[in-house]
Amino acid sequence: MEERHNDRDDLCIGMARANHPAGEFIADENPILPNDVIDPHVFVDETGHSYLFWKEDNKGVWPILLLNLLHVHHTLPAELFTNEKDRVTALFVVTIWPSPCILSRRSRL
Repeated sequence: MEERHNDRDDLCIGMARANHPAGEFIADENPILPNDVIDPHVFVDETGHSYLFWKEDNKGVWPILLLNLLHVHHTLPAELFTNEKDRVTALFVVTIWPSPCILSRRSRL
């Protein structure tokens, strides 16, 4: 379960338990993973070992940095994305999404 914890402003991954698969589920008091983590997924390997994967929610920093880089260096999509579908997607996003640098300059005008 992904949620904002009551005493926190960051995203957390929590745990909820029930006596039956249909519920009623009760959330544990504290998150099992704090600090802006999202999208939990459990993977069970062929030996039966379970692993929890998640990603850190970086508030859009990575997409903004990548977008700025692609706007400044127009040849990078061809170099970074060797798969044609990925390259087309990157070029499409760069085309329709204004550079954050441009947006920040507009806000100062």
